[in-house]
Amino acid sequence: MLGVAVAALSSCSNNEVLDIAESNAIKFSNTFVGKPTRGVTAPELTTDNLKEMYVFASNNDGQVFDDNPKLVYRIGETNEWGYDNLVAWVANKNYNFVAYAGKDLGESVEDNDDKKSLKFSGIVVNGDKDNQFDLLYSNTVERSPATVDGNHMIDFTFDHLLSMVQFTLKSGFGATTEVKITNFKFYGVKTTGSYDASQESPAWTLTATANTKDDTNFKSDAEETAQYKADATKDVINSWVIIPQKNTDSDKVEMVKFTVNVVDGESKAQIGTKDFTAKIPSITWEKGYRYNYIFTITPEQMGVADQYITFDAPKVTEWDDDTNLTIDEDNSSTSGVEFVE
Repeated sequence: MLGVAVAALSSCSNNEVLDIAESNAIKFSNTFVGKPTRGVTAPELTTDNLKEMYVFASNNDGQVFDDNPKLVYRIGETNEWGYDNLVAWVANKNYNFVAYAGKDLGESVEDNDDKKSLKFSGIVVNGDKDNQFDLLYSNTVERSPATVDGNHMIDFTFDHLLSMVQFTLKSGFGATTEVKITNFKFYGVKTTGSYDASQESPAWTLTATANTKDDTNFKSDAEETAQYKADATKDVINSWVIIPQKNTDSDKVEMVKFTVNVVDGESKAQIGTKDFTAKIPSITWEKGYRYNYIFTITPEQMGVADQYITFDAPKVTEWDDDTNLTIDEDNSSTSGVEFVE
């Protein structure tokens, strides 16, 4: 392992490192990842937790590194980045660097003929652990022409190529009631696609039919509890990354199924059990965006509102303004008000 930070180079005894002038080695700076707008529990890479990236590099003579793509990795817990077998800049050559991150996709990723963009083919994103990853992509970084020394570090800015969909289930019962969620499924999603960044307006091409509630891998079988508490409400959250796509051409489509078991948290008495399905309105999930669908489980939805003493949302009458008060034009104060000195 060869570090490219100044401190790592100065302390290393490997001759291959010391033979390359420090300012003449191709280096990578701390990488920036564009931040999404809201937090979810799906796999998520950020500027702070990104550990490695895969870099395609070329110049006038062809491939720059011994591997294409080249694994570039964060050195420990620092903001320094390194790679094995340092490569020196060649003066007067034009360089292109393009990268992706999130998972080693092997031969499913290749650089296009322009050497400035990548093509992703047959990418599978489903609910399986190995196929849940935050796929990042950075447009080309050019260094033209390079010099013998004094070249700037390569700094990538990554964007998210996938969408995130989150489902938040809340309790609409009182604080002592437990709303237990099981058999949560998200389906009707296409899980295989390709993406060519060389296109004028790059977009995913979907290459598989949508999964069904019987074969979906976007699911959670474990029992999880939603419970309202004034100081620490607990929601049940299920979220996944998916390939960007439009869910339906119709008004709405069934895409969610789960079972709810409501229990009194103190007596453990059974209040009610019910299976739910939910339809999601037509939407195009875009890359780099996340979407949070919120379901609140209430006594009405469980069909028990008429079996237990329950309360509807109260209404408060509006304040009425008294129209008898007028303004005295002489002093711009309310008429009849007397100031006592």
